[in-house]
Amino acid sequence: MADQLGIPVGFIAGLLTGAVAVALPVVLWRQLRPAMARLRYLLAACLVAGLTVAAVVVYLNAREDDSGAGAGGANSTPLGAPPQVAAAGSTPVSATSAAVGAASAQPASSPAVPAPSASPPTPTSTGELAHRVSSHSQDATAWLALAEERRAQHDYTGARAAYARVVGLEGMSAQSWADYADVLSALAGGSLGGEAGAAIDSALSLDAWNPKAMSLKASQQHQQHNDAEALVWWRRLRAVLPPDSSEVPIINANIAEAEALMNTAPPPPPLQTGR
Repeated sequence: MADQLGIPVGFIAGLLTGAVAVALPVVLWRQLRPAMARLRYLLAACLVAGLTVAAVVVYLNAREDDSGAGAGGANSTPLGAPPQVAAAGSTPVSATSAAVGAASAQPASSPAVPAPSASPPTPTSTGELAHRVSSHSQDATAWLALAEERRAQHDYTGARAAYARVVGLEGMSAQSWADYADVLSALAGGSLGGEAGAAIDSALSLDAWNPKAMSLKASQQHQQHNDAEALVWWRRLRAVLPPDSSEVPIINANIAEAEALMNTAPPPPPLQTGR
């Protein structure tokens, strides 16, 4: 009962012994009548009772300490002995704590996101561009790049075929129309009439101030001996060029030539009047 209530056995034994020690002097006090004898026996009884209580308490405490040490020694591992191995299926508390700590330190896994597919590299060579348009026949940008590459290589026949595909795909700009007119003129022996002239007009319809289209238009008018019209286009072209452009001296020379041709042009023939 005392152990269940958590009361030390030594404490209870000390109380009982103290009660006996107190009762003994009282009994002696009544039995011994003379005052001196009563006092001496009373002191002796108190001394004996105190020593008895102290001895009992020390003895019981020593027994409790020995029993506690024995129980602790049974559960402890002797020095130098190998560590105990946990039974199969059991997980040591320390290992579980370490595993939980390691798991909490790791960030939560995010759902896998597929890597974006890399865009195909931009073709650069004529062979790569030709392969590109063969597999992507509706790619106007690839056809235009192929046309420009062939024009730079003076492959005017191949460039004309590529430009024609861009025209069919409605991917032409003012600059590409002007470049197309240049290709058509080269195939026509330098003439800016016919298909080349139509390409020039298409370029100017998209951008009336495109420098190359204006230059080709002025050259076309010069070929057709329309010097006044050529002069208009040369002056218009010079107006859009920066003053430090390397093209300005050439344009000025063309303007001077057009003005000279206008001044030396033969007068129109006289009108024929009937009699």
